[in-house]
Amino acid sequence: MEGLGSSENGSSWNYATATTKYDGKVLLLAFVTQVNGMSKEEIVKILVEQVVAMGFKIRLITLDASIL
Repeated sequence: MEGLGSSENGSSWNYATATTKYDGKVLLLAFVTQVNGMSKEEIVKILVEQVVAMGFKIRLITLDASIL
C-alpha cells in the first residue's frame, strides 16, 4: 500500500486524529502528524497505541474517507 504524502516544500500540515463522542461532545483522544511516505497502517497503529496507552478500550474503529 502506498504511503500518504504531504506537501513537498512543507507548507501544508497533514494530520490524523482519533476522536470519540461523549455526553454529546466530540473529544480528541489522539493526534499524529503525517510524514511523507507514512503508510495508512502506520498512522492507524500510532493512533491506536496512543488511545490504549491512556487506558481506553477500543470497541470499534471507523476510518473516514481521507484515510481509506
